[in-house]
Amino acid sequence: MAKMQITRGHTDDWPSLFSMDASSNSEYSYKVEISRENDRYGIDLSRFRLPRTIGLSYPKDKATLLNQLSIVEVVLIGKIQNEAIAFTCLDGKVFPDTVQVTDLVVMESARLNGIATILLVAAEKWATERKLHRLFMAIPLRNDPMISLARKLGYSFCGFMSSYFQTSEDALFYEKRIG
Repeated sequence: MAKMQITRGHTDDWPSLFSMDASSNSEYSYKVEISRENDRYGIDLSRFRLPRTIGLSYPKDKATLLNQLSIVEVVLIGKIQNEAIAFTCLDGKVFPDTVQVTDLVVMESARLNGIATILLVAAEKWATERKLHRLFMAIPLRNDPMISLARKLGYSFCGFMSSYFQTSEDALFYEKRIG
């Protein structure tokens, strides 16, 4: 694969980002059990194999994604030979000292080549330049490939919310401390 360039996105880039198939597949999901006992709470997060591979639609529709692109601080786009193959949206104004990774999409034909890793490393660099010390992301409960990537890159589970996404899918929250 040719070398990827990372550029800052502009409104001219949005049509190429919308044309990417952001759906994915998963063979695993996670079960969240919350225990409450007197003044103690516990969360048990268990990964389990699904009986069959499931297709996952992107948790945002095009209108929501367009709005997201216009309000985040920066959109980083991965390009090969001037063609957009991936993007991530970053916002450092939502939480204190934190960059929220609101979107991360890699074109299906470019997946499993380290593209998402490169974009998340670029996100860390952007956070460091802004003197922010944490990256945060919400991941759909059934998106095992993204959860596995986050864990591989040193992100830690830090929470759960049911019906978080527009699709009513539950979210697992992951964070990575940097700097």
